[in-house]
Amino acid sequence: MGMIKSEINFDLSIPTAELVVETMTKLSGQPILIISSVQNDVYDVSINVAFTLFPETHLKIYGYRINNETVNNKTIYISCFAQESTLYYAAIQALELLGGLSRNRLSDSFRLTFPISESELKIRHNNHKYLMKKLGVKLLFLSPILIPYSILSFLYNISKMPSQVTM
Repeated sequence: MGMIKSEINFDLSIPTAELVVETMTKLSGQPILIISSVQNDVYDVSINVAFTLFPETHLKIYGYRINNETVNNKTIYISCFAQESTLYYAAIQALELLGGLSRNRLSDSFRLTFPISESELKIRHNNHKYLMKKLGVKLLFLSPILIPYSILSFLYNISKMPSQVTM
């Protein structure tokens, strides 16, 4: 899994960080840890959250202030990178339960996975670690092919560029 980013739109104002975390905890059945929380001139809400069992696997939930007025902000963003997706889906579903509308509506199969047991969460994280290690080994073995190909492709594209740029 690479970089994932979603936006959830609200008709009224966005929920507070505490309400989002509380809803995620109730929904997932697992305690959620707030790693960091910021509220300043840029962010109306900005939190990094993780399951207490896996604090190293976190995601960011944030909403910007528009014209430095919190009442105009009606969008919350979620972003994470290369991690097991249970926390991500819990965040989307929690924000939808709080009145948000996502462009990427979750299917019923994802909605039915909550609440999740501690053992199931551990299994998911272990499976994800295994798959990432497997991917790393594949990339390691393919690197003698991928690196020269990338260099040759770059050089070819440069050679096709015009020799002078005119304005």
